[in-house]
Amino acid sequence: MNDFSNEVQFPEGLPQLETVSLTPLERAYYKVVFLSNLFISILLIGIAIPVVYLTNLNSFYTLLIYLGIGILILVLFVFSYFSVQNKGYALREKDIMLRKGVLATNQTVVPINRIQHVGIHEGIVSRFFGLCELQIFTAGGSSSDISIPGIPKSTAEKIKSFLLNQISLEEEISDDVASVSDELMPNETDKSVNDGN
Repeated sequence: MNDFSNEVQFPEGLPQLETVSLTPLERAYYKVVFLSNLFISILLIGIAIPVVYLTNLNSFYTLLIYLGIGILILVLFVFSYFSVQNKGYALREKDIMLRKGVLATNQTVVPINRIQHVGIHEGIVSRFFGLCELQIFTAGGSSSDISIPGIPKSTAEKIKSFLLNQISLEEEISDDVASVSDELMPNETDKSVNDGN
């Protein structure tokens, strides 16, 4: 059985991740993020008004607090917009890829044979727009898990079904290889019994 090969691969010949066509998040997800940010903004303002009123700050400090909160809210909305715009995913035959990030871009590629569980999470606001979050849990722990928000529920269910089918195929192949290996290789207990005779 000399079918094993381990050829050297040069970086120039490897496929580029940038050439993978990513699927962007649904446009309706901008509304979900906007509404979430609006809730956070109202909460911040709701906390700031009583604090300023109860502490009797002079007008200069009051202006600074409101200006700071205004800038914070503006940054929150701008950052969230670009975060949604830069996020995308690709489902391929052997893996799933997620790109995210605003200031620094991360690309995570999860091989399907490392996936242990796939879940679908629907938040209150997301559900209103028919969207959900696809959660993929891997054997590598939480650092290699990925979550893809802003996907229509029907699409998420199709992806989940595809991934679970691929996982079951991988397990069947693995079981078949193990059974063939067991048939071809003598069992250690059989060997020790034969050595004792």
